[in-house]
Amino acid sequence: MKRARKQSAGEYDPTWRPPTGDTVHLVRVQPGERTCLKCGDTFAAGGYCIHCGEENAGSPSVATADYLQPEEYVTVR
Repeated sequence: MKRARKQSAGEYDPTWRPPTGDTVHLVRVQPGERTCLKCGDTFAAGGYCIHCGEENAGSPSVATADYLQPEEYVTVR
């Protein structure tokens, strides 16, 4: 039995099409994930923004799922 050779990165693929203007990549959100309102970084629920530092542990944050529009994200487990 002969196996088909995997296509390498530089080879022509007739099925490939470039992304169009309506191509949307969804943001993957973990359950309970938070977004820091100071810098925009994300962190786990119950944690703190490591970008802003532990001294700013009380800085305002919001649930990432509430921060994004419903069509902009998908929840992963």
